[in-house]
Amino acid sequence: MLADPDARGLLLAGAGGLGKTRIAAQYGTMATDAGFRVVAASGHRSYSALPFGAVAHLLPDVGRDAIAADRGTLLRRLAAALSAPSDVGRLVLVLDDAHLLDDSSAMLVYQMAVANSVVVVATIRAGETAPEPVVALWKDGLLERHDLVGLSFDAIGDLVSTVLGGPVDPALTRTLATHCDGNVLFLRFTGHGCTHRRIVAHG
Repeated sequence: MLADPDARGLLLAGAGGLGKTRIAAQYGTMATDAGFRVVAASGHRSYSALPFGAVAHLLPDVGRDAIAADRGTLLRRLAAALSAPSDVGRLVLVLDDAHLLDDSSAMLVYQMAVANSVVVVATIRAGETAPEPVVALWKDGLLERHDLVGLSFDAIGDLVSTVLGGPVDPALTRTLATHCDGNVLFLRFTGHGCTHRRIVAHG
């Protein structure tokens, strides 16, 4: 994705606790290691009604004339300033909880994606209502959407065995798999609740 000049990024969708944020952060780390300029932002309910609230910390000073201009002009100037070309190539924007973006931030991200001036790695919670510009990111084919699913029974067994450093009682694996339904976050909490049980079958 980083090597393809036509790739605009990807969107990770799924339920809470499946690892969307962790995967997006890993993309950011990979981009940083590759020499790209990486910035991060996230949506949050506390500032979802504040224009540009999600990306305010990233925005440059565009001057009073731009602020006084119409919204379209302001968006274009902010997009141009934020994604200005540099020696390290396009900007990589890691955007967590994009479904909680305020409308202005969502439109700004959409415009930069359309202009192909930024690589967007975004996450959304499946089933949540998202601003129209965020939905358009994958509906218009700008970002590749990947829907994450829970871990399989075998994957849960492998993960628990790796974390514990030894074979795990299959009965306990079934208990964990049943209670967490493939969700890594729930698996963690379920595992804490089972610490009183014998979890290593050998040794």
